[in-house]
This record gives sequence, structure tokens and C-alpha cells, in this order.
Amino acid sequence: MKRVTETDIRVLRSRAGRTPKPKSKTGMDGMVQLTGSKFVVTKESLDILTYAGQCSAAFVPYCAQADRCVEYENGNQWGDMIEVKNKFGCVERITEEEWIKRQGRPAFKQNLVTPIVRRIIGEFRSSPYKSVVYSSDEGGQGAADQMSVKVNDVLRYNDSVERDVRAYRKFLVTGSAIYYIGYAYDQKLRQPMPFFEELDYHRYFQNPDASDVAGKDVRFCGDFVDIGLDVAKSIYAHNPEQEQAIEEIFASAQLVMPTFYNAFVEENPASKTFLGDMGNGMCRIIRVCRQEGVWDLTVHDYADASYETYSLREFPHKEEEILAEIAKRRKIAESIGMDYEDPATMLKIVYEKKYNLRWMYYHLSPWGHILWQAENPYQHNSHCYVTLFHPLLQGRVRSLVYDLLDQQRLVNRMIIDLVFAMGSSSQGQLIVDEDSIPDDMDIEDIAESYEKYRGVIKLKLKDGAQVPIQLNGHQVNVGQFEMVQLMMRMMMDISGVQGAMKGEAPTAGTPASLYAQEVSNSETSVRDYSESFAWFLEQRDYKLIQIIQQFMGDSYSPAPEGASEAAKHYNAAEVRKYKLYNQIQRSMDTGVVRLFNQQLMANLLMGGAKPVEEYLATQKTPFSEDLLGKLQQAQSQLQSGQGVSQQQIAGIQAALPQSSPDAMAAAMQFANR
Repeated sequence: MKRVTETDIRVLRSRAGRTPKPKSKTGMDGMVQLTGSKFVVTKESLDILTYAGQCSAAFVPYCAQADRCVEYENGNQWGDMIEVKNKFGCVERITEEEWIKRQGRPAFKQNLVTPIVRRIIGEFRSSPYKSVVYSSDEGGQGAADQMSVKVNDVLRYNDSVERDVRAYRKFLVTGSAIYYIGYAYDQKLRQPMPFFEELDYHRYFQNPDASDVAGKDVRFCGDFVDIGLDVAKSIYAHNPEQEQAIEEIFASAQLVMPTFYNAFVEENPASKTFLGDMGNGMCRIIRVCRQEGVWDLTVHDYADASYETYSLREFPHKEEEILAEIAKRRKIAESIGMDYEDPATMLKIVYEKKYNLRWMYYHLSPWGHILWQAENPYQHNSHCYVTLFHPLLQGRVRSLVYDLLDQQRLVNRMIIDLVFAMGSSSQGQLIVDEDSIPDDMDIEDIAESYEKYRGVIKLKLKDGAQVPIQLNGHQVNVGQFEMVQLMMRMMMDISGVQGAMKGEAPTAGTPASLYAQEVSNSETSVRDYSESFAWFLEQRDYKLIQIIQQFMGDSYSPAPEGASEAAKHYNAAEVRKYKLYNQIQRSMDTGVVRLFNQQLMANLLMGGAKPVEEYLATQKTPFSEDLLGKLQQAQSQLQSGQGVSQQQIAGIQAALPQSSPDAMAAAMQFANR
């Protein structure tokens, strides 16, 4: 709200676009400072903790389903628990692998899930996604171009190429992808930076009744993390008293139980539960975002065409200030003969009370201590998570791998039966007369000798005893091999990954257009997953853009190729004037596209349609930048009437790689001028 003076009234200004005010550099506007020596436990914090535990418990069935898909993708495909009766008649729970081994069969498996996932990921890597920023305001395209360059810098800082691929793999296997997005101080860069990190689906929770695929009905969400005691002190302790309080709260974190690790990354099942594993040397922090209703004052000031919202909880006397300002403006308007109610005078103030929803952030201990709480510090006015659950039909989550489990089990079972039948038919069954067994041997000794290569069985036939005979079963039915092949083809059909997408060579006489159509059809069958994940990346980039616009200052980004020089200079004050949005699209920066563009520019150069300077400016070869600088220097000397020395000509020739015909053509075009 503007304080209007008599000078302002005499100068009636046109409405100006309001520049959004950036929040503080720490991102902690509205933070409740805990300056005391203790972190309090309130009834509200216990209620939040209780509901968070209930939401986490609601995710347990999905986590069990996702874990099963992960095990199948990793090759552990006989790990399901079943109930069987042992020889004593008691029911016991064992794995399917153990049950198969008890039957005397090998637990063979043919993992067809991992190759399918790997091929889809390869297609994702060949044409990655990229966000293009645009502005809905007139004249904001320049700011949008600057933001496009800046957001790509932030993505490179966060290693988005590799992170996105791993998140896509987890999405294909489990059906979910979860990112946590924030703004924090980076120890290496010595400055705060926007960041995002992938979360384990065991650690995330949200209100169980959220069923919208875009997450619009999420009103309570969060996760739990484990950090070291020193890290917890550096984040939440602002004085020695609070440091001591944190040590008392997480006293169990200092009692580390002896642990023996037998894996590269040892998984502790207790660490994935809501309350965690006490005694692992880590501090459990529960981060919660919750929508809360508060009474606000919405103020529309005609003097500067602004719409502002003030929380009555933070500004309890704001209504009195507004009424005083209105009375002041009425007196000024009467003194100069103007109508206060006339919008053209730019004096009117309109305000009203509203019950608005706001996102509140909480960091709690497992016992309900409030370590930190704040109103949403980001201008995107939402929670700090981006989630994707596919397809969320009637609240169900199903992944690509989940649809392949039954077919994978059928293939494994057919292979086991086939191998067992081959082993039985190749050797047959030995029938031994009891009267032919020697006194110093038993039936187990005869079976052992029978199984050995070139084994010899000693016999001592009694009167009327029969010689051992071997009964050979029927040979393996050829239809069993065809059944295994049928199951494997059905698995490919269900996944949508056909031979063309797998990179298999076409048969002789197959037209190139037909093979390209087969590749396109294979990509279409898995496009639902790729486009859903593209939407997930678009939401992630949008929140990063809002954080960049809110916090980051001026900078220069020389890395992006193809961007204008003006777009590489990020002007924070100019960018904050506009509302920015983003749209995801396939990146054209691939090896095939680069090769095509290079050949196209070379043909245009040879035909005289493109000057040599423009050709070199678009190339990525090591010699192009050095050669372009030397040619521009020589050209400027020629334009000024100066000659080019032999030393400069020798330098240009030295910069030319002899194996590059395009570079030689560029030099010849310049020499023929």
C-alpha cells in the first residue's frame, strides 16, 4: 500500500505493471524464530506427527508392491513368500525358491524384465526432454530467454541428466517418481543454489484421499530423512542452548549399535519406517507441508495498481493502518476538489477480509519437537515436492514391470519344467532288485554310483535275483520349446518393446520405411510412460524457475550453444518483472541432429548461401572458434584498407585441420573474396 502525498495526487499516473517483490535471500519469510533454549512440543505438533504417521502407514501396501517389482527387476524372481506344510504337518512360511529346491528342482530364471527396462531407458537417453521458458506478459520474451539459459545451468549443477534417467528407471519399475525441491547453501560453490533430490517412495507420504493425477488435491505431504548430529546442529541450532537441546533430543543418535555390513549399499528395513531405527547414529527429521486456513486482508490500491495480501496473524494492526490511510486520502481529495471514489483519481483503496489457504512448513523430531516452522518461503505458493504416480486409476498405482510379473513367472516355470524333463528323460530311472544289493552296500551307494560319470555298480546276485534295469521315459515334447517362445513373445507384446526398438537387424528385403515405421510403433506403445514422466519434469522445472526468479542474482552463462549473447546475461531485476512459465519438449541436441545440421551448413557454405563466419559460429569442432577469430581479424584489416600479412595467412592455415573438408572449404571461400 502506497503512502500518497499531495505531489502524487497532482501527478495522475497511468497504471504501471507491478514488479513482484523478491523475498529474503534466506527464503525464511514468515519464519517463527525459536530463540529459546528449548524446542517445544505442542498439541498441534503432536497432531501433525500423528497424522503424518497415519499417512505413512497408508503407503505400506503400495511400498510392498513396489518392492516386489524392484526384486523382479533385480533378478530375485523366486523370493515371494508362500505357506506350505512340512513333514510334521505344521504350516511354515518359506520363499518359492526354497520350496522349488525342496522338490529337487533347480530354481532357474530367465530375467526378461531388465532388458525391456534398459531398452526404454536407452530410447529416453537418445532424445532427452528440455524446458522452454516463455512469458505471458508483453515484452517478456527477452527475460524468458534469459531464464531458459539460467534454468539449464541449474539443471547441470544438479546433474539432471543422470538423475532424471535414474528417476525414470524407478518410475518404470515402481510406478512413482518423487523429487524434493528447495534452495540451500552449497558448501562447494560457497553460495546458495536451487537444488532437487530424488526421494525413496518408502519415505514419502501424503493425504491418502488424494486421487488427482496432477496432485491438485494434496493438502498434506512430507517425508522423513536421516542426517548426522552435526548436520542437525548446523541447520537448527542458533545458539549454544539450542545446540545442547538438540543433543538431548537426539541422544539415541549418539549410541551406535555395532553393525556388520555384507553389501555395497546395506539396506536397513527399519530405516524405511516412519519412526526410524534408533541407534544407527542418525537423527530422524520429519518434514511436513500442510495447508492451513488463515484470515488475510486483501488490499487493492489504485495508486500503484497493486494487489497485496497481509496475514492478520503477522500484521494484526494492518486494518487500522489501512483505515487511517483511507481517511488521509479522503481529506486530501476534498482539499483539492477531487472525488475519492472516482477510479481516475488513483486514490481509492479497496480491502476485504478473506479466509485463505496457505502452505506451512514444519520440521519435527520423532517425539514432536518443533525444530523449525515457517510459512511457505517460495513464490510458487505450494509444497516443495513434485510427485508422479501412474496411472492412479481409482487410487491404484501400476508400473510397467508390474504388468510383466505374471508373464515372467510363467517363463521361469516353463524353463524349470523343461530342464527337469530333459534331465529325467536323458538318464531315466534305475530299478534294483533288493536281492541283488551286496551286503556291504545299500541303495544310496548304488544311486551314487549310478549318477557318476563312468560309474560302476558292484552286484552280488542271489538265486533268482534280477539284474538292475533302467526305464527311460519319453523324450521331451517339442511343444514345450514352442510354449516358452510363445510366453516370451507375449511378454514383448505386453511391454510394447518390439524387435525394431530393441535394435534387431531387419530381415532381408525389409524396406527402410517399414523398419522406421516399426520403430515408431514401438515408441508409441510406451509413449504413455514417457509423456507422463515429461509432465513430471515440467512441474519440477517450473518450481525451479520460480525459485531462480525469486532468489538468484545477476550472472553470466557461457555454456549454452545456440543462445543469443543477450540471453546468456541473466538480469535478475528485469526477469522479476514478468510472469514466467515453461513447456517441456524433446531436445534436438542429439548426435544425429548435430550431424545433419553440420552437413546442411557445409552444403550451404559450398553453395555460397552462407558466409564462412556464420558457418564457423554454428560448429562445435575444436578449430572453429580459433579460426573464426583469426578470420574476423583479417577481414577487419581488409575493410580498413590494410593488407593481410603472410604470418596471419600461415596462422589461418595452421588452424585448419587437414582432415576436415568443411574447414578447407571455409578457408577457400574466404580466400576467394
